[in-house]
Amino acid sequence: MIGTKSRPVESSAPMKLARAFMRSQHVTEDGAPGVWWWGGSFWVWYGDLWQHRTVRDMEDEVWRWGEDVWYASGDGMVRRWNPTRTKVEDVVRALAAVTRAPWKEMPTGAPEGWDPLRCVAFRDVVVNVESGEEVERTGRWVSSGVCPMRKGEGGTREWERTVREWSQGEEAWERLLQEWMGYCLMGYRRKARWMLMYGKVRSGKGTISKLMGHLCGGEPWYATSSLTALAGRFGLDGLQHAKVLAIDEAQELDREVGHQTGAILKMMLGEDPMVVEAKWEKGVRNVVVNPAIMMSANEMPNIPNRGKGISSKMLVLEFRRSHLGKEDEGLLERLKEEAGGIAEWALEGAKRVLREGWTKTQAQEELEAEFRRSGDPVACFVEDRLVENERSFLPSSVLERSWEEWARKNKVKVYPRSLSREVANSMGGGVRLVRRGKERVRGLVGVGLRRNPLD
Repeated sequence: MIGTKSRPVESSAPMKLARAFMRSQHVTEDGAPGVWWWGGSFWVWYGDLWQHRTVRDMEDEVWRWGEDVWYASGDGMVRRWNPTRTKVEDVVRALAAVTRAPWKEMPTGAPEGWDPLRCVAFRDVVVNVESGEEVERTGRWVSSGVCPMRKGEGGTREWERTVREWSQGEEAWERLLQEWMGYCLMGYRRKARWMLMYGKVRSGKGTISKLMGHLCGGEPWYATSSLTALAGRFGLDGLQHAKVLAIDEAQELDREVGHQTGAILKMMLGEDPMVVEAKWEKGVRNVVVNPAIMMSANEMPNIPNRGKGISSKMLVLEFRRSHLGKEDEGLLERLKEEAGGIAEWALEGAKRVLREGWTKTQAQEELEAEFRRSGDPVACFVEDRLVENERSFLPSSVLERSWEEWARKNKVKVYPRSLSREVANSMGGGVRLVRRGKERVRGLVGVGLRRNPLD
């Protein structure tokens, strides 16, 4: 072992010590490097899984390793290294330089001709989703997330029974859940979709979220947050490594936070580079944060949706049956015992998404429209009730009566602070807010009511 008194490190230079630390502590079973610096963090091989480690984690490891490390000094003597804070920090900085990964994205290390983003890794094998081929998984497959179970382990008997109960027999519902879970297990995000699990309390939404976390291998591959936290300054911290982001119980948002949250979600879905800030650390620029976003809600979330940028990318699973007061408290643990089989079941959904796209459920269009009304009711009102007409003048009192009727029919509870102004902003172009006549009647120029409302 390198670093002993009989086999000392060749010098006390940080780079020499960093290489000695890596060779003695972190090498894969086939002799490949067991440490990589990528994405602002260390990735370390521990037996059969790559695990995320912070700079502080690695400093702790170097402290423990360095306690009994010996090196050859220039005078021909062998001396104990005796770690100090400065020495340890220098070695860890050198370790980052020595192990800086040559690739731009994870996972990496797939066989030639395979797209690593369209693969799913299990504890024992890596599966090519498109072809169904599989190879043994070794340390050369460096991945941000591995299903921590063997493929097919545990079967799916309990899972299939539970899914039938949740779906109430709707085959399209079951297919979409299978596709979504398979999509989450891949690293491929070009389908640019997010999932809303919407419906009654205690209906299975939380069980699916927790099970998905187990299939992904837990943190940091599976992250949880809230809509308000996403809009905060440090809301993206930790999400740059996540394959799945679960937002449980989406709450009502005020106007400003809602617009900030909506902008963040659009950038995630569009794979746009962002700045990730963490407390006490310098922000990292040009980071693509693109986990598969799954949101749970008992009531429709009011996320602003201007231009349908979020609703057009939404998938919806409706949960119609509540088990409140009749919860099966052992269900999640029984499903975890089938995790390997459930993940294999999900692979069929992933393959179908890549080949055919997403299955459409019976409630998709209706719930998508409800989401649009909740997040941007003025735009939906404009689409349903108004039409541009450059010669028309629409008094605000008439506009407000039309709004009240539309809101009742569509169960919209909010009332805009200034309906006329918001309609003008939504329609743009030649629509203006003015006052006319001797009575100075307030209203909009350039817009009229539809003769046949769309709703």
